[in-house]
Amino acid sequence: MTDYMISVSTVFVGPADATDDDFEHFIDAAVTEFGTINDGDLSVSASLAKRTVDFSVILPGADPDDALARYLVDLRTALHAAGCSTPEWPSFAVRDQTVRELEAA
Repeated sequence: MTDYMISVSTVFVGPADATDDDFEHFIDAAVTEFGTINDGDLSVSASLAKRTVDFSVILPGADPDDALARYLVDLRTALHAAGCSTPEWPSFAVRDQTVRELEAA
């Protein structure tokens, strides 16, 4: 297996009355949930005002597609567990997303 550095850039929309603190708590919850299902070291870079988050991680895989597929499943699960797109809950939903493999520095 080879380690792959993967980043998912995500733009969220949320309830009209959601504050930056609400969004920050959502991001924290997503990171916590990711840690319960994947031992990769997830890092985030976010703009609270723009409701954007880059989720980055280094994960092993047989090839880049294998690592990406497992990462997307785990990230999606974490986002759902944190309240993203859960019916009847105030939530932030993905509006736009860009996925790319990162090269080592």
